[in-house]
Amino acid sequence: MDKNYPEYFERVQSLMAGLGKEIPGTMNSFFKLHQVAVAEGALSTKIKELIALSIAITVRCDGCISFHVRGALAAGASREEIVEAIGVA
Repeated sequence: MDKNYPEYFERVQSLMAGLGKEIPGTMNSFFKLHQVAVAEGALSTKIKELIALSIAITVRCDGCISFHVRGALAAGASREEIVEAIGVA
């Protein structure tokens, strides 16, 4: 089944926002965990997002894939780097 991941991202983001209204403490903690996990450190944010993308692919989490591709691009990953991460996964 083919997915339009930019559209899928928007749909998942909308669903997560709705969930955030119902369980704000949990969702705020989830978002904070992600921010801390991908923050610059010994590994760059870009590398961390590419790792997260590879994990998302292996666990077949389409929502996670859409978020981590977007995160990797925002962190400066090139198409070639994303494709290579996909190949590793």
